[in-house]
Amino acid sequence: HPLDDHYFPLVERMIRRADGVISSSSFLQKRFGGVVIPFGADTDLFHPRTEEECAPLRSVLGLNDKKIIVFAGVVRPHKGMESLLAAVQAVGDPALRVLVVGPVTDYLAELRSRPEYASWLHGVGAQRKEMVAQYLGLADLVVIPQGNTWLARSQVPCKVFEAMAMGKPVIATAVSDLPEILDGCGWIVPPDDSSGLANAIRYALVHPAEGLEKGKAARMKCLQRYSKKVMSEQWMHYVEQAVG
Repeated sequence: HPLDDHYFPLVERMIRRADGVISSSSFLQKRFGGVVIPFGADTDLFHPRTEEECAPLRSVLGLNDKKIIVFAGVVRPHKGMESLLAAVQAVGDPALRVLVVGPVTDYLAELRSRPEYASWLHGVGAQRKEMVAQYLGLADLVVIPQGNTWLARSQVPCKVFEAMAMGKPVIATAVSDLPEILDGCGWIVPPDDSSGLANAIRYALVHPAEGLEKGKAARMKCLQRYSKKVMSEQWMHYVEQAVG
Protein backbone atom coordinates (compact mmCIF):
# COMPACT_ATOMS: atom_id res chain seq x y z
CA HIS A 1 0.00 0.00 0.00
CA PRO A 2 1.36 3.49 -0.85
CA LEU A 3 1.05 4.56 2.81
CA ASP A 4 2.74 1.46 4.22
CA ASP A 5 5.21 2.38 6.97
CA HIS A 6 8.11 0.89 5.00
CA TYR A 7 7.08 1.65 1.42
CA PHE A 8 6.04 5.27 1.94
CA PRO A 9 9.45 6.61 3.14
CA LEU A 10 11.15 4.80 0.25
CA VAL A 11 8.87 6.48 -2.29
CA GLU A 12 9.48 9.90 -0.69
CA ARG A 13 13.25 9.45 -0.97
CA MET A 14 12.91 8.49 -4.65
CA ILE A 15 10.97 11.65 -5.55
CA ARG A 16 14.09 13.82 -5.38
CA ARG A 17 15.53 11.78 -8.29
CA ALA A 18 12.57 12.55 -10.56
CA ASP A 19 12.97 14.77 -13.63
CA GLY A 20 9.64 16.38 -12.82
CA VAL A 21 7.16 16.46 -9.95
CA ILE A 22 3.42 17.10 -10.23
CA SER A 23 1.53 17.66 -6.98
CA SER A 24 -2.22 17.83 -6.44
CA SER A 25 -1.99 20.45 -3.67
CA SER A 26 0.23 23.34 -2.58
CA PHE A 27 0.94 21.40 0.64
CA LEU A 28 2.57 18.62 -1.38
CA GLN A 29 4.33 21.11 -3.63
CA LYS A 30 6.00 22.72 -0.60
CA ARG A 31 7.14 19.29 0.52
CA PHE A 32 8.28 17.86 -2.82
CA GLY A 33 8.65 20.81 -5.24
CA GLY A 34 7.46 20.81 -8.83
CA VAL A 35 4.13 22.26 -9.93
CA VAL A 36 0.56 22.01 -8.70
CA ILE A 37 -1.95 20.52 -11.14
CA PRO A 38 -5.24 19.51 -9.50
CA PHE A 39 -7.25 16.54 -10.68
CA GLY A 40 -10.01 18.69 -12.15
CA ALA A 41 -13.38 17.44 -13.43
CA ASP A 42 -14.96 16.09 -16.58
CA THR A 43 -17.21 19.06 -17.29
CA ASP A 44 -19.08 17.17 -20.02
CA LEU A 45 -20.16 14.43 -17.60
CA PHE A 46 -20.55 16.74 -14.61
CA HIS A 47 -22.86 19.47 -15.82
CA PRO A 48 -25.94 21.21 -14.37
CA ARG A 49 -29.19 19.20 -14.32
CA THR A 50 -32.73 20.55 -14.41
CA GLU A 51 -35.28 19.73 -11.72
CA GLU A 52 -37.19 17.68 -14.30
CA GLU A 53 -34.12 15.57 -15.02
CA CYS A 54 -33.57 14.92 -11.31
CA ALA A 55 -37.19 14.24 -10.34
CA PRO A 56 -37.28 10.48 -11.16
CA LEU A 57 -34.17 9.65 -9.09
CA ARG A 58 -35.33 11.85 -6.23
CA SER A 59 -38.63 9.97 -6.22
CA VAL A 60 -36.96 6.53 -6.32
CA LEU A 61 -34.88 7.47 -3.28
CA GLY A 62 -37.93 8.69 -1.40
CA LEU A 63 -36.45 12.17 -1.06
CA ASN A 64 -39.26 14.25 -2.53
CA ASP A 65 -39.72 17.50 -0.60
CA LYS A 66 -36.34 17.02 1.11
CA LYS A 67 -33.43 19.44 1.18
CA ILE A 68 -30.41 17.40 0.17
CA ILE A 69 -26.77 17.88 1.10
CA VAL A 70 -24.65 15.56 -1.03
CA PHE A 71 -21.38 14.09 0.20
CA ALA A 72 -19.73 12.14 -2.63
CA GLY A 73 -16.71 10.06 -1.68
CA VAL A 74 -15.28 7.69 0.91
CA VAL A 75 -16.27 8.68 4.45
CA ARG A 76 -13.18 8.66 6.68
CA PRO A 77 -12.51 10.50 9.96
CA HIS A 78 -10.35 13.26 8.43
CA LYS A 79 -13.12 14.20 5.99
CA GLY A 80 -15.28 15.76 8.67
CA MET A 81 -18.52 13.78 8.33
CA GLU A 82 -19.14 13.83 12.08
CA SER A 83 -18.78 17.62 12.08
CA LEU A 84 -21.25 17.82 9.18
CA LEU A 85 -23.79 15.60 10.95
CA ALA A 86 -23.47 17.62 14.15
CA ALA A 87 -24.09 20.76 12.11
CA VAL A 88 -27.15 19.29 10.41
CA GLN A 89 -28.48 18.20 13.80
CA ALA A 90 -27.96 21.76 15.08
CA VAL A 91 -29.81 23.23 12.09
CA GLY A 92 -32.67 20.94 13.06
CA ASP A 93 -34.66 21.16 9.81
CA PRO A 94 -36.63 17.89 9.62
CA ALA A 95 -36.59 18.06 5.80
CA LEU A 96 -32.78 18.07 5.67
CA ARG A 97 -30.89 14.95 4.61
CA VAL A 98 -27.22 14.10 4.03
CA LEU A 99 -26.96 11.86 0.96
CA VAL A 100 -23.71 9.87 1.00
CA VAL A 101 -22.62 8.60 -2.40
CA GLY A 102 -19.77 6.23 -1.58
CA PRO A 103 -18.89 2.90 0.00
CA VAL A 104 -20.11 1.99 3.48
CA THR A 105 -16.88 2.13 5.46
CA ASP A 106 -16.64 0.95 9.07
CA TYR A 107 -16.55 4.60 10.12
CA LEU A 108 -19.72 5.45 8.17
CA ALA A 109 -21.47 2.39 9.58
CA GLU A 110 -20.53 3.53 13.10
CA LEU A 111 -21.99 6.99 12.46
CA ARG A 112 -25.18 5.48 11.06
CA SER A 113 -25.56 3.37 14.20
CA ARG A 114 -25.67 6.46 16.42
CA PRO A 115 -29.27 7.51 17.16
CA GLU A 116 -28.52 11.24 16.99
CA TYR A 117 -27.27 10.95 13.40
CA ALA A 118 -29.17 8.01 11.89
CA SER A 119 -32.26 9.96 10.82
CA TRP A 120 -30.24 12.53 8.87
CA LEU A 121 -28.18 10.04 6.84
CA HIS A 122 -29.21 8.47 3.54
CA GLY A 123 -26.61 6.30 1.79
CA VAL A 124 -26.62 4.79 -1.69
CA GLY A 125 -23.25 3.00 -1.60
CA ALA A 126 -20.43 3.16 -4.14
CA GLN A 127 -21.49 4.26 -7.64
CA ARG A 128 -20.05 4.56 -11.13
CA LYS A 129 -18.93 8.04 -12.19
CA GLU A 130 -21.99 8.39 -14.42
CA MET A 131 -24.29 7.78 -11.46
CA VAL A 132 -22.28 10.03 -9.15
CA ALA A 133 -23.09 12.90 -11.51
CA GLN A 134 -26.80 12.04 -11.35
CA TYR A 135 -26.79 11.92 -7.56
CA LEU A 136 -24.91 15.23 -7.41
CA GLY A 137 -27.69 16.66 -9.53
CA LEU A 138 -30.04 16.18 -6.56
CA ALA A 139 -27.98 18.41 -4.28
CA ASP A 140 -29.43 21.61 -2.91
CA LEU A 141 -26.02 22.06 -1.34
CA VAL A 142 -22.64 20.33 -1.41
CA VAL A 143 -20.60 20.38 1.80
CA ILE A 144 -16.91 19.46 1.98
CA PRO A 145 -16.15 19.51 5.73
CA GLN A 146 -12.46 18.49 5.74
CA GLY A 147 -10.92 18.36 9.20
CA ASN A 148 -7.74 20.19 10.14
CA THR A 149 -5.47 17.13 9.98
CA TRP A 150 -2.17 16.42 8.26
CA LEU A 151 -3.85 14.09 5.78
CA ALA A 152 -6.67 16.54 4.94
CA ARG A 153 -4.23 19.43 4.52
CA SER A 154 -2.28 17.41 1.95
CA GLN A 155 -5.34 16.69 -0.20
CA VAL A 156 -7.61 18.56 -2.57
CA PRO A 157 -10.76 16.45 -2.86
CA CYS A 158 -11.76 15.93 -6.49
CA LYS A 159 -15.40 16.23 -5.37
CA VAL A 160 -14.99 20.00 -5.09
CA PHE A 161 -14.32 20.26 -8.83
CA GLU A 162 -17.19 17.91 -9.67
CA ALA A 163 -19.59 19.99 -7.56
CA MET A 164 -18.33 23.17 -9.22
CA ALA A 165 -18.78 21.63 -12.66
CA MET A 166 -22.38 20.76 -11.71
CA GLY A 167 -23.00 24.41 -10.81
CA LYS A 168 -23.79 23.57 -7.19
CA PRO A 169 -23.45 25.93 -4.21
CA VAL A 170 -20.55 24.62 -2.11
CA ILE A 171 -19.61 25.06 1.54
CA ALA A 172 -16.09 23.90 2.41
CA THR A 173 -13.71 24.24 5.31
CA ALA A 174 -10.57 26.40 5.20
CA VAL A 175 -8.25 23.42 4.66
CA SER A 176 -5.65 22.84 1.94
CA ASP A 177 -6.32 24.86 -1.24
CA LEU A 178 -10.11 24.94 -0.86
CA PRO A 179 -10.30 28.67 0.04
CA GLU A 180 -8.44 29.61 -3.15
CA ILE A 181 -10.39 27.19 -5.33
CA LEU A 182 -13.77 28.45 -4.07
CA ASP A 183 -12.79 32.11 -3.90
CA GLY A 184 -15.71 34.07 -5.33
CA CYS A 185 -17.90 31.01 -5.91
CA GLY A 186 -18.47 29.26 -2.56
CA TRP A 187 -18.62 29.62 1.20
CA ILE A 188 -15.62 28.89 3.43
CA VAL A 189 -15.88 28.10 7.16
CA PRO A 190 -13.31 27.15 9.80
CA PRO A 191 -12.52 23.42 10.09
CA ASP A 192 -13.78 21.31 12.99
CA ASP A 193 -16.39 23.95 13.87
CA SER A 194 -19.84 22.36 13.66
CA SER A 195 -21.50 25.52 14.97
CA GLY A 196 -19.97 27.67 12.25
CA LEU A 197 -20.83 25.04 9.65
CA ALA A 198 -24.44 24.97 10.89
CA ASN A 199 -24.68 28.74 10.47
CA ALA A 200 -23.35 28.49 6.92
CA ILE A 201 -25.83 25.72 6.06
CA ARG A 202 -28.73 27.77 7.47
CA TYR A 203 -27.63 30.79 5.46
CA ALA A 204 -27.26 28.85 2.22
CA LEU A 205 -30.66 27.19 2.56
CA VAL A 206 -32.51 30.48 3.18
CA HIS A 207 -30.64 32.30 0.39
CA PRO A 208 -31.14 29.98 -2.61
CA ALA A 209 -30.79 32.83 -5.13
CA GLU A 210 -27.30 33.60 -3.81
CA GLY A 211 -26.47 29.92 -3.93
CA LEU A 212 -27.63 29.76 -7.55
CA GLU A 213 -25.32 32.66 -8.46
CA LYS A 214 -22.39 31.05 -6.66
CA GLY A 215 -23.11 27.81 -8.51
CA LYS A 216 -23.04 29.57 -11.86
CA ALA A 217 -19.76 31.27 -10.95
CA ALA A 218 -18.34 27.92 -9.79
CA ARG A 219 -19.25 26.25 -13.10
CA MET A 220 -17.58 29.07 -15.06
CA LYS A 221 -14.43 28.94 -12.91
CA CYS A 222 -14.25 25.17 -13.30
CA LEU A 223 -14.52 25.46 -17.09
CA GLN A 224 -11.77 28.07 -17.19
CA ARG A 225 -9.33 26.62 -14.64
CA TYR A 226 -10.21 23.12 -13.45
CA SER A 227 -11.74 21.24 -16.37
CA LYS A 228 -10.37 17.93 -17.62
CA LYS A 229 -9.32 19.71 -20.85
CA VAL A 230 -7.40 22.46 -19.04
CA MET A 231 -5.75 19.98 -16.65
CA SER A 232 -4.73 17.71 -19.55
CA GLU A 233 -3.10 20.62 -21.35
CA GLN A 234 -1.15 21.56 -18.23
CA TRP A 235 -0.03 17.96 -17.72
CA MET A 236 1.14 17.65 -21.32
CA HIS A 237 2.99 20.97 -21.21
CA TYR A 238 4.82 20.06 -18.01
CA VAL A 239 5.68 16.53 -19.15
CA GLU A 240 6.99 17.81 -22.48
CA GLN A 241 9.23 20.25 -20.62
CA ALA A 242 10.42 17.56 -18.22
CA VAL A 243 11.39 15.10 -20.94
CA GLY A 244 12.38 17.65 -23.58
